[in-house]
Amino acid sequence: MEQSIESVIRTAGQVVTFSYWVKASKPIDINLYIYQYFGSGGGSVGVNVINTKVIDASTTWQRMTRTFTVPSISGKNLGSGGNDKLQVYIQFPMSNTYTVDVANVQLEIGPAATEFEQRSFGEELALCQRYYEKSFNYVTAPTNGSSVSAFSHFAGLVTGISTNTVGIGGH
Repeated sequence: MEQSIESVIRTAGQVVTFSYWVKASKPIDINLYIYQYFGSGGGSVGVNVINTKVIDASTTWQRMTRTFTVPSISGKNLGSGGNDKLQVYIQFPMSNTYTVDVANVQLEIGPAATEFEQRSFGEELALCQRYYEKSFNYVTAPTNGSSVSAFSHFAGLVTGISTNTVGIGGH
């Protein structure tokens, strides 16, 4: 399971805390990888921030947290394509059959995990629409295109961070 967080600059040199809830149908090992990617044409290789076994997941819900310092980007060259990012990977074993449930995932700037922010559907939709493109109105299911009368396209830019949560979250 992977999540990319735009801009490697936002977390560089910062203490961050990664947290989530997990349970599995049988005990399994879960690994956490955090990776700084400096963008295409950046002239520098990515940096593996953390590579660690996080937990032996069990059959009951457990809250997992991990606090670490993201390396500075001093001396690194960022690519000009605007595609630099921090990548978070939660890796589950490939050799077994199991069911795993993951909930309330977040990466926060700071030394402690806070309660997961439960946003309304409308607020979450508005945040997602920054990356969203659909050829029909939101409530209209796509068809073969024969009745298209309007197109919806949403785009935008982040101009600031209103909380200390950095991009992973969701419903």
